[in-house]
Amino acid sequence: MNEKLINYLNGVFAPYNGVKSAAELKADLLSDLQERFNELKAEGKDDETAFQVTII
Repeated sequence: MNEKLINYLNGVFAPYNGVKSAAELKADLLSDLQERFNELKAEGKDDETAFQVTII
């Protein structure tokens, strides 16, 4: 599922490719999203539900 989060962020940040500050923000955001996704999975959510709740 991490790949799905990465693909989602790649789409969001596509207009800013090559901007160093955007790359740093993207890396921080991915870490936060992965943490939230894992928390939801630990609560018993299925992958798709956890993904949808994470990106909202």
